[in-house]
Amino acid sequence: IIYVETTANISPLIPPNFISFGTEYGDEIMPRCDDMLPLPILTPVQFPFFGKKYTQIQININGLILFGNGSISGHYTPSRFPVKRLVCIAPYWADVSTSRDLLSDIFYRQITDAVTLRELDAIVSDSFPNLVSYPSVWAFVVTWYNVPGYGLSNNLRNTLQAIILTNGLQSFTIYHYHKLQWSYGTASADIHAQVGFNAGNEKNYFIIDKSFTPDILSITNDSNVGKPGRYMFYI
Repeated sequence: IIYVETTANISPLIPPNFISFGTEYGDEIMPRCDDMLPLPILTPVQFPFFGKKYTQIQININGLILFGNGSISGHYTPSRFPVKRLVCIAPYWADVSTSRDLLSDIFYRQITDAVTLRELDAIVSDSFPNLVSYPSVWAFVVTWYNVPGYGLSNNLRNTLQAIILTNGLQSFTIYHYHKLQWSYGTASADIHAQVGFNAGNEKNYFIIDKSFTPDILSITNDSNVGKPGRYMFYI
């Protein structure tokens, strides 16, 4: 594990299809690292995910948000879903390394303010008008901003955002993509990124078709809800 914390401050340019992020919006920033798994983040509400409820999450630098997977670390090369006991959403599972980089940051925050929750509910309702029964009470957003791939040129960068939200009964995830310029690190033997989610029970999972191919870079122009660069799932 390489762990190098820096004092550089990134002032991100927020893509038009993303929700706001950055320290001025209350985000925290992950320490710069390579494959380090930070301590669990406790949530004030239970997050339903395919029949189970979780009260802690972890951000994996390599494009994953984990639920109840405290012993899982590394995972820089994606394993094709379904994967037993790996409970996660995967907005872009590929080998990120920020340990020696001053041009990127991974921002995250829990969302409980009514204004942002209404904004997210409007996004969900626009695509799933018959599914939302109650207003959301909690959300969590992670933004991988301008992140490089392990061992790759500094000119290749990815910017994406993952949001999970719940009203206590229903849960949704939103993936936003702005810039995707690489799909695997040099330690991953040409295994391209995977996008989807996995419940860890070998039954409930999803993989976007372009996963594990060079075409995964083009999902910035694709969507499953008619909004280029946006994917949304009821989980």
